[in-house]
Amino acid sequence: MALLCLLRLLVLHESLVPVPGLSLRLGALPFLPFACLGASGCLHIFGGEHCSALKELRATVEELKKENQARPKVAFSAALSESKGPFDTDIILVYKHVITNIGNAYSPSTGIFKAPVSGTYYFRFTAFSYTNNHRRVSLYKGGQLVVTVTDIQSGQDGEDSGSNGATLQLEKGEEVYTQLKAQHHVYDDYAHHTTFTGFLIFP
Repeated sequence: MALLCLLRLLVLHESLVPVPGLSLRLGALPFLPFACLGASGCLHIFGGEHCSALKELRATVEELKKENQARPKVAFSAALSESKGPFDTDIILVYKHVITNIGNAYSPSTGIFKAPVSGTYYFRFTAFSYTNNHRRVSLYKGGQLVVTVTDIQSGQDGEDSGSNGATLQLEKGEEVYTQLKAQHHVYDDYAHHTTFTGFLIFP
């Protein structure tokens, strides 16, 4: 608390706020913290007006802390960990290697993210391939296609990685996932080339 008092004095001094009867000298600074704090934690040396302003500031900081603690925290990243396709039908990609899953809104069993609260979310996915098979992976929101990563392989083009993302407004319970198109392929291994990430920006 003494250090906080000293910092406030320095801020006032550097911003050239006039304080009647107060003269700051570097040689006197070590003694100021013991003189300026009262039992309530106010800077009595500044008088009632400054003390009231500091009380309001302290109350605002505490309110913001409570709001931040109450704000839902949702974030995940996961990797495919194994190659998929080509298949005869479209499939939802299941990223089994979970890197982060704050809020447990992503399921490594189904590959689906289900919004725990309504809000604005950001999602990003990468898809890698190096075989002769074509690659096409898309991001879906509740069965509706949002964005896609596509690559048509050629004889001179052995390895390719693509990435795409989108900011989505979701209602609680809405689902987001990625889907591999039929007759296409995506590669992954222990190095985690193919990933799926998402997080809540604000509720």
